[in-house]
Amino acid sequence: MKKINLIGVGIALILFIVPFFWLPAGFVDLGGDAGRLYFLDPRATATNLYNHQGLFWAPSYSSVAYEFFLAFLHEFIPSSTHMIAFEHGVQLSLAFISIFLIFSKLLWLSRIKQDARVGWVGMVSGITYVGLITSLGWATSLPTLNQVFLNPLLFYFLLCYFSGGSFGYALAILLTTLLYSGNFGFSAMPQLLSFFPLAILFLLGVFRFLFHKALPWRKLLTLIVLFIGLHFFHILPTAATILLKETSQHQYIFNSESIKESGVHYFEVNHGALGKISTILFKPLILLIPGIIIFGFIKGKSKLLAILGCFFALTLFLTTANVTHFGVSVYRALFFIPGFVMFRSFNEKWYLVFAFFTALLFGAALYGLLKTKRIGIVISVVAVLIGVLFYGMAPFLRGKTIDSPHYQSNNVSHIFSMDPDLTDALSFVRTRPDGNFLTLPLTFPYYQIAYGKEGGAYVGISMLLHVAGRWDYPGFWRFGQYAQPMFDAIREENVNRILEILSDLNVRYVFYNSDTRIMDNFPEYPYIYPGLMYSSKDQLPAIRDQAAYKTFLSSLPLTKQYEKGFYSVYEIDYPNPPIFTSGIEIPDREKKYFFMGRIVSVLTLCLVILLSIHGFIRRKR
Repeated sequence: MKKINLIGVGIALILFIVPFFWLPAGFVDLGGDAGRLYFLDPRATATNLYNHQGLFWAPSYSSVAYEFFLAFLHEFIPSSTHMIAFEHGVQLSLAFISIFLIFSKLLWLSRIKQDARVGWVGMVSGITYVGLITSLGWATSLPTLNQVFLNPLLFYFLLCYFSGGSFGYALAILLTTLLYSGNFGFSAMPQLLSFFPLAILFLLGVFRFLFHKALPWRKLLTLIVLFIGLHFFHILPTAATILLKETSQHQYIFNSESIKESGVHYFEVNHGALGKISTILFKPLILLIPGIIIFGFIKGKSKLLAILGCFFALTLFLTTANVTHFGVSVYRALFFIPGFVMFRSFNEKWYLVFAFFTALLFGAALYGLLKTKRIGIVISVVAVLIGVLFYGMAPFLRGKTIDSPHYQSNNVSHIFSMDPDLTDALSFVRTRPDGNFLTLPLTFPYYQIAYGKEGGAYVGISMLLHVAGRWDYPGFWRFGQYAQPMFDAIREENVNRILEILSDLNVRYVFYNSDTRIMDNFPEYPYIYPGLMYSSKDQLPAIRDQAAYKTFLSSLPLTKQYEKGFYSVYEIDYPNPPIFTSGIEIPDREKKYFFMGRIVSVLTLCLVILLSIHGFIRRKR
């Protein structure tokens, strides 16, 4: 087993090192729905997030602990390029190690003797999981991508803790979730609810039918209570945000019209294209994975194989949404359940869960085929399979997939080096007196686009908001209830109405990027949003291109305060200047939520530490 462990450590080390060769020095990859701007300056983004609490910040407040952890890590890894490589390395290596450990633990708990075959096949299972999660590529760089290793790692800790392990495993679960707090908040809810309920259900099945014992519900309940207490600093304000009827989050989840537009209509338009999972499942060289799974079912009878097969079938349905016309109808109906709209991009939300159970099923089937074979044959088969799987991953391991073009762009890369002019403009933005910003060009949903110094572009959440710490309106969705009125006012070129809306929103400045490439090379998304009936290009001639924007700006009463390169900052000269305030005023009610949440989290952390010390003393005795 020592030889197997050494080989496993070697593979994990290779997977950790590989991402350091993906990005040239000084280049970054920061885009995506939730963005990774914290790699530019994690201390600034964490501080801005902490300082700008309030009703609209509650959903993203969960990542405060994670971003302060990154700020600490940034002291030892000052390069943003290396920070990104370090994160990718952790994701790949721990994903492999976790599946390897889970597979071995499941078989050993099934009263299978600890022979070398389990370790060798477990290694293949781990590589299979890495191969499956990398088949999609990582062009969309979300913080929730950490779920690729958090899912199996936390599952392994749960398996060890529930099967008689010490409180140390519970401590590992709680501290890991705290360090990666951004993966356990509102924005990561689809990833959490797609994996952990099924993971607990799977554990219930294996404990009942495989280990012939009851799942330790008391341990599970204790762990859930401690988890909620530890994360109460973001759970409480987020829950308040969702339950208050006037918030956009409440409308998104509970409003029937919002469900139809954001959920049902989006599903009907996109489910055909999003559900083609077969192109990934059958990719590793001529039916390798499904072929071995089928032969495993034919040749061997195993309760573990049967249970994993059920979860494979369930997650295959959930991640494709294209299994028969009846299945599509059922899936469409699910969107009317409040909250299920989070799974509208079903392929990415369920795929990691599908990959998890597929990798374990593949390993169980392979073990069933090899458990009676001589160890020399086992090693030879394992070596061939690992070689084939690594060959299938070769484009990803060479970094080709992260250099894929932006969605619907004219072949614009995700990888870029930060333009110093943009950095200087953001520094100027920080110094402005009270008041919010209108960031132009406007997009859907709330993105900012900026080209890098040497090509490539950033497409993601606002840099003004997260890096410079100033509340801004970069896209129509950010306007909330004013989205349609602003859209109509621009279409009608009604300057007075535009100024009235901006005044109501406390907008004092305009931040403008005049680079023609950010519109010419992005002819559709994010200026035209898939599944919506209107867009900011084909129905808004006033802001169709940069020439139109210059005319639009000339119609507004503006005074230029700053210009460097493509970036300009204007102050709006209102006929009747409003009283500007800094950022968002936080009502006393919301302040109480944040304060109470922090107090409960700190007290829970103290309780966890005391329980850990108590457990350590008991084991010593």
